Amino acid sequence: MLIGTHIFLPVLAATAMNAASLLRGKNRLFSKWDLAMIGICGGLPDLLSPHIRLAARMASWTHTVWFLAGLLLLIFLLSYRYHRESWLRFASMCWTSAALHLICDAIAGGIAPFYPLFSYQIGRYYIPPNLWIFIDIGVIAVCWILMLIVRRIEWAAKHPPHETDLWN
Repeated sequence: MLIGTHIFLPVLAATAMNAASLLRGKNRLFSKWDLAMIGICGGLPDLLSPHIRLAARMASWTHTVWFLAGLLLLIFLLSYRYHRESWLRFASMCWTSAALHLICDAIAGGIAPFYPLFSYQIGRYYIPPNLWIFIDIGVIAVCWILMLIVRRIEWAAKHPPHETDLWN
C-alpha cells in the first residue's frame, strides 16, 4: 500500500476513538500532537527503509517481527518518559499503528516477517496495486471528515443551546 494509508489509517482509528470519547461527554483520548506521532509510527517502516519493489520489502528489516519487538520497547520507554499522564494508551496506539502497517503490506503483496532467519512470506496481493491510490484518497478523505466532526462535537459541547434558541 502507499504511505498515505499507512499514516492516516491509524490516525483515522485514533480520531474515531476521540469522537467516541467526546460523545460520551469526556475529553479527547489523543491530542493533535498524539495523532501526528501515531501517524508517523504508522509510516515508520517505510520511512526507515524506503522501497519501491516488492522484493525490497521482503528484504526490509522494518517489515519484520524483530522490528516490531524492538519498536515496542522503544515506544514504551519514550512514552513513559515524555507522555506520563496516558503513556500506556499512547504507546499502545503508536505500536499498533506500526503493526497495522505490516498487516496492510501483508494483504497488499506480502511480507517476510522473520527475515533474515527465514524467508517465509505471508500474504499476497489481496488488494491489487491499481487500487492503492484510491484507497489512499479514501482513507485521507474519511480521516479529514472525521476530524471536522470531532471539532464540531467539541464546539457543541462548549456551546450548549440556550432555552431561548429559536432553532431547538
